[in-house]
Formats: sequence, C-alpha cells, structure tokens
Amino acid sequence: MIIRELHIRNFRTIQKADIIFNEENYLILGKNNDDDGLESNGSGKSNVLDSIYWCFTNKTLKGNIAGNKIIRRGLNKCSVEIVFVYNNILYTLLN
Repeated sequence: MIIRELHIRNFRTIQKADIIFNEENYLILGKNNDDDGLESNGSGKSNVLDSIYWCFTNKTLKGNIAGNKIIRRGLNKCSVEIVFVYNNILYTLLN
C-alpha cells in the first residue's frame, strides 16, 4: 500500500491539513501557534500519524477514545480522507 494523499479536517489539534505524497521521504515538523514557549510540542505532529491509523481502524493509537476527544475542540465533526494505491488499484477511504 502506498499513500498518495491525506486530507484531515478538525482531527484533534489539526484544523486542516492536505498532504500530497510522492516517492520521497518525509519529515514532519510543527510549530505550536498557541504557546511559543512550547516550540513544536503540541503542534499536531503525532496527530498526523494518528489520523491515518484512525481512518483505517476507527481507533486512535492510544486505543478507543470517545468521539469528543478526537474532534477539534468546539466543533462537532471531523474527517480524514486517505487516497492510496494497493495492488495497482487506487482507493479512497473516508472516515
């Protein structure tokens, strides 16, 4: 399986992210815009990976977490869409 695109909306700390993958390696960097003293802590780097896992399994990497804990604070829904290739077939998964 090769992930081609990742679209995240209101998942945990991520308001909106659209990532298009190619054949390169990736490094996820972050900046905490709410507290400059924290630098990249709490910026959502782990939540990118967690969103992929949640989209496929409906669980977070920490286990089953209630819906109100995965939805960005103050909102009522979130979504993660993954476009991937498996056995030369293009699929789209939306959770």
